[in-house]
This record gives sequence, structure tokens and C-alpha cells, in this order.
Amino acid sequence: MNEVVRSNLKKILLLSVACVVIAVSVVLASNWHAVAALYRPTPSPKPVMLNYTNRMYAFSLKFPQYWGDAEPNTLYDSKPSYIVRFTAPDIEGCDIPITVTITADDLPDDARNETLEGFMTKAEAVLASNANKYRRISLTETTISGMPARLIQWTMGDNEDLTNDQAVIMFNGRVYTITYSALTEFHDQAYNGFELITSTIKFKQSGVSASPTVAVSATP
Repeated sequence: MNEVVRSNLKKILLLSVACVVIAVSVVLASNWHAVAALYRPTPSPKPVMLNYTNRMYAFSLKFPQYWGDAEPNTLYDSKPSYIVRFTAPDIEGCDIPITVTITADDLPDDARNETLEGFMTKAEAVLASNANKYRRISLTETTISGMPARLIQWTMGDNEDLTNDQAVIMFNGRVYTITYSALTEFHDQAYNGFELITSTIKFKQSGVSASPTVAVSATP
């Protein structure tokens, strides 16, 4: 095969490759949406939230699907220690349930002008004297339901084996406390439930004199 023939074959081969590349590029360009979809990560399903409403204490919130919610039985407890308690799904190896508990305490008449800072100072002194090996991790200012609030995280136990996060809000002559409690080893696994509750709780200006009622429904 002479040099002229070889040169022509090379030109034909290069031209063929160029045509294939151009054709593939045209196809990909005209179908880039379909091609991009092949490499786009599948979005995580939107988590389902449930609604909770308490008319007596005039607040509502959202909590994660599969969490349980329970109110105290006021038939036998005339003054329950909490308003409602939410419980995370069981976690293997976690012997103590992870919970978010909401409480409300009326301020006495002589403390109606109490500041949130003053209340937190007194409340922390009580914690320090009553909790086994109390140790504060952090105390920060925030806003919840449009009102000033405090977030405090603390541990207790000989090995700091129980971690508590509390959001404290003053509203309408009451101090509301939202407490997330978990074994320190499993603390982070359900913390998003506490974040959801504190970020979605809404207080109304006035409640009604009636027994607490629960309205639970799915939120898409």
C-alpha cells in the first residue's frame, strides 16, 4: 500500500471519528435533561410531620411522624407535672426513651415582672442543687414563636451520661419549658425532633377555659 493510499485512509478514519463525535454531541445536547437526570441524586422523601394543638394552654406545634404523643391523665392527677410528652421511636441499645416534654408554670403575682434572665438564674441554681453532678454545656439567647427565649444544654450523672436541652419562654404570665432528654450516647439521633418542635411552636394571645384537646393530623 503506497503512501498516498495510507494518507487517504487516515483522512477517512479521522473524518469518520469526527462525524461520530459530532453526532453524539448533537444527541446529548438535544437530550441534556434526560442525561442530567441520570447523574442527579434522587431527592430524599419529604419528612411527614404531625400537628399538635393544645387549646387550654393556647399553643400548637409540629412533631415528627412516628413519634408518640401523650398527655397526663388529669382524672387522677389534678395538677399534672407536664402538658404533653413526645417520645421518639425506639433506638436499639438505648434503654431510656428519648423524650420532649412541655411544661408550664404560672408566675406568682409578686414575680410577674420577673425577667427571663432572672428566672434562668434562679432555675439553674435549683438544677445545680438537685441534679446529680449537674454541668452546664451552653446557654444561648434565641427567639421562639416571636418571643425572647433561652436555650440551655446540660448534663447530669457521674459520667455525664444524660444530656438535656431546654428551651424556656415566658408568655402570658407563664414560663413554658420544652425539654429534650436523652442518654448522651444517643443524644444526636433524635435531636431533630426537638428542633422541629421548638421551631414550629406557636402561642396564641389567649386560651380558653377548657380541658386540653389534641388535634393530630398528617402534614404533607
